[in-house]
Amino acid sequence: MLAPMPRVLQKIRALLLLCLLTPAGPALADRADEKQFEACQRPEAPTILDGRSARQEQISEMRQAVVDFIGVNMTYRKCLERELALIGDNNSSKAQSIKAYIDEAITDSLDMDDLVADTFNTQLRIYKSLQK
Repeated sequence: MLAPMPRVLQKIRALLLLCLLTPAGPALADRADEKQFEACQRPEAPTILDGRSARQEQISEMRQAVVDFIGVNMTYRKCLERELALIGDNNSSKAQSIKAYIDEAITDSLDMDDLVADTFNTQLRIYKSLQK
């Protein structure tokens, strides 16, 4: 089973709301509508079974789950990037903090893509080695 990614999204949303509700954030609030500030939803990584005990149909299902996860994870990153774009050139300390959290979430998302794909490929190699 894969380790969960750090949960930075609640912090991002809280900081975005704080930025919007304080005097330093009116320019940001003017550029954003409510829909753009809906929380981006980090997808859950699929469970990767042990290649030593997996059956052919389970391998196929895992492969599809990995492909689906990577697609949904890309959508998640695009959402984060849109929120990052909303902050734009705002250089307040709050905005910089939000940018750091979003950057970390994007990096974690990319790392999770690699981890899920690598874990699946490792188990697939194990599965195939036992089929000979």
